[in-house]
Parts: sequence; C-alpha cells; structure tokens
Amino acid sequence: MQRDRELAQVQRAHWQQTYAAQPGMYGDEPSAPAVHAAAFFTAAGARDVLGAGS
Repeated sequence: MQRDRELAQVQRAHWQQTYAAQPGMYGDEPSAPAVHAAAFFTAAGARDVLGAGS
C-alpha cells in the first residue's frame, strides 16, 4: 500500500512538472471527440458526467 502511494506521488510530480513546462501541449481547444461526446450527452439529457482521471 505504501509503495502504491509513493508511486502515485512520483507520477503526480512528473505530470505537474510536465504540464507546467508545456502548458499548451494538448492545445487550447477541446478535441473533436470531446465536442462529440458533449453534444451526445447534452442530447441525452445528461447534466453530470464523470470522467475517468478527472
């Protein structure tokens, strides 16, 4: 269990550093799949969506 926490901390630090160094690495606009998914959920009447890793 402790090893899992340590690994999670190392991974978090890595991604925090990566995103801080390259804030635009994923672009400034939503991806086409994200736009499609948002339209789909809206049409289905969804008010809340939980994304994995959010």
